[in-house]
Amino acid sequence: MTLRRLIVILATLLFAIFESQAQVPTQEVKPFSNLRNKKIAIVSDTLRLDSLSIIPKTFFIENVADSTYFLNQLDAYLVWITKPSVDSVQITYRVFPYKLNAVTQRMNFDSISYKFYAKPFEFGRNENTIAKGLFDFGNLQYNGSFGRGISFGNSQDAVVNSNFNLTL
Repeated sequence: MTLRRLIVILATLLFAIFESQAQVPTQEVKPFSNLRNKKIAIVSDTLRLDSLSIIPKTFFIENVADSTYFLNQLDAYLVWITKPSVDSVQITYRVFPYKLNAVTQRMNFDSISYKFYAKPFEFGRNENTIAKGLFDFGNLQYNGSFGRGISFGNSQDAVVNSNFNLTL
């Protein structure tokens, strides 16, 4: 039994040594780069070049003057002022690792407010009855007040006070 166990362990180690290629450099793996070389066809006046923002002063079009196009670097759009006579051009540029003017928000109020199945009660929205205040006690006469307060101390502590006085 120990000879079988030794053979299995030895075979597993040999397999792991010969099959692990984590430290061996290969030709297929290219380092990450922000340099872009593209050949684009001129099909319209406005072309979207990339989904990331372009780094300023790195954009270049071969054999085309700078005055014949306008580049929006934040949104990576190329707008031709005068189209070149060729059907495609070679462009070179570098990009940031992210879009600079990307819209980010944690919650969208519109997506939350329109998904309620029942409308919440809103005080004073009922037009059929005369608004009598926050509480309606019928013929009873009432008077009262709400009070809210917050106090700050020297050691940066806060105390919240609340009171409710009602006379019937």
